[in-house]
Amino acid sequence: LNGTEQVGGGFSYLNSTMSPSLSSTFFVVQIHSLLAPSQPLQNITLHKDWVLLNYNTDGGYGNTTSTLLSIYYAVSLLDQLTSVDDLVNKSKTLSYLTSFYVNNPSDVNNIGGYIPALTSKSSLLSSTYYCVMAISLVNNSFLNVGRTTNWVLSRQYFQDGGFADIVDGNFQPSSSVVGSFFAFETISLSKLDAEIWMVEFNYWILIILMASIGIIVVIGIVIWRRRRI
Repeated sequence: LNGTEQVGGGFSYLNSTMSPSLSSTFFVVQIHSLLAPSQPLQNITLHKDWVLLNYNTDGGYGNTTSTLLSIYYAVSLLDQLTSVDDLVNKSKTLSYLTSFYVNNPSDVNNIGGYIPALTSKSSLLSSTYYCVMAISLVNNSFLNVGRTTNWVLSRQYFQDGGFADIVDGNFQPSSSVVGSFFAFETISLSKLDAEIWMVEFNYWILIILMASIGIIVVIGIVIWRRRRI
């Protein structure tokens, strides 16, 4: 990891390159916190200043062009290195993040979620996770808790209990570990005051349905045998 640290701040993807990026810096900081949680990262101010150099005039962060993932990395890095109060323009960054939110009542499949890019049409579990996490670190009062929670819960795949995105009005073929991770993280770790039992409620419905079907089958067999007698 030390070999990827750059003189001007940030960390590169490989120790053989000299181009730092927000993504590689984010993961290096994460790994460092896991391997040496009691040991402060060296040159914190240098790395903080480098993160701030990635600020763009639209309020986002990234190498010349702002992206949702880049702003998530930037906000998370500042939160871990120093403070989100060091953001160049907090209000503009919040405006940029909330611009991904779908607030159109007629768009029933996407309202409450966050799209991955301003040109996208469908809210995704991943983009909703990144937006909610970043916004909650800066100012969680900008979250629409009720609608976002309901949107995430609407992505639960009834057949296996996991979560899946809906694209073009249809569920993905099956839920995925990644999608389920984003869903549970958004609900439980992103300062959304959701009641997790709502997610488990579908399991109870499934158990009750299976038990009811079993009882009906048993009754049918008993009646059939009695008629034969």
